[in-house]
Amino acid sequence: MLRSRAAAALVALGLSIAGCSLIPPQVACNGVEPVVCERIATKIIEQKRQENPSRHVVRLDITDERGGYTLTYDDGTGESMIVD
Repeated sequence: MLRSRAAAALVALGLSIAGCSLIPPQVACNGVEPVVCERIATKIIEQKRQENPSRHVVRLDITDERGGYTLTYDDGTGESMIVD
C-alpha cells in the first residue's frame, strides 16, 4: 500500500514538472449543449496547439453555439472570438 502511494506521488510530481500540456483545460459551456460544446472546444484547443505548441490553453469559455469563445493561456494572456 505504501509503495503504491509513493508511486502515485512520483507520477503526480512528474506530471507537474512535465508542464501544463498534460492537464486538460477547464471548459465552461455557458448553456451550449454538451455535445456541441465538446466539439467546439476540441477544435479550438487543437487549433491553438498547432498554432503555437509552447502555449497551452488552461481555460476555455464557449460563448455560443456558433463557435464564439474566450480563452486563457498558461502564461496568463488570452484571446476572444466573437461570432456574428
